[in-house]
Amino acid sequence: MTDLVLRPSVRNSAIRSRVVGVAVFIAIMLVLPTIIGGLPGLIFGVAFSTVIIAPIAALLLRSRVVVTPTAITVRGMLLQRRKDRATAASVVRAMLVVPRTGLVDTVFVLDAKKRPLLRINGNIYRTADLDRLVQHLGLPTAAVQHPVTVPQLESMHPGIVSWVEANPFRVGCVGAGIAVVVILVLASVITAVTL
Repeated sequence: MTDLVLRPSVRNSAIRSRVVGVAVFIAIMLVLPTIIGGLPGLIFGVAFSTVIIAPIAALLLRSRVVVTPTAITVRGMLLQRRKDRATAASVVRAMLVVPRTGLVDTVFVLDAKKRPLLRINGNIYRTADLDRLVQHLGLPTAAVQHPVTVPQLESMHPGIVSWVEANPFRVGCVGAGIAVVVILVLASVITAVTL
C-alpha cells in the first residue's frame, strides 16, 4: 500500500478567496502608506504586510495529511497529530455550517468506540483530495447528506465534537456571565478605592 499525502490547494475556493483578499489588502497597505508617508510609509506597509502574509504562508506550506500503512498524521501550521492507523475504525464526513466561514467539508476519523481520533478540516483541501483520503483509508464511512451545524452533527454522532463546540449558546452565556461578574467586581473595587 502506498502513502497518501494531501497538501493545501490554492484551487480550493476558500483559500483562493482568502489569497485574493490578502493580495488586495497588501496592495493597499503598500500603496497608501507610500503615497502618504514616502519611504517610512513603504517600510511600514512592508512590515505590516509581512505580519499578515507569514501565518497564511506557514499554513499553506506546513499543512498536510499523510496516511502511511501504519499511521495517519495531520499537520497544521503549529501542531501535528499522529494516530496509529490500526486504531481507526470508521469515518464520518460532513459539510459543517461554520459561522463567518460558510460550509466546511470535514472528515472525522473515529476509533472502534466511535470516539474521534482525528479531525481533518477541508477548508484548505480540495473536495477531490478529501474523496481520495476517505477512499484510501478504506474504512466504513457515514456521510451526512446535507449541511449541518456542529450541534446537529453532535446529535447525530454523540461525542464527535467537544462539549464547548457542541454547545455554543451555553458557552456564550457562561462567558457573558463571567464578564458581568468581572465588571461588577472591578467596579466595586474601583468604587471602594476612590471613596
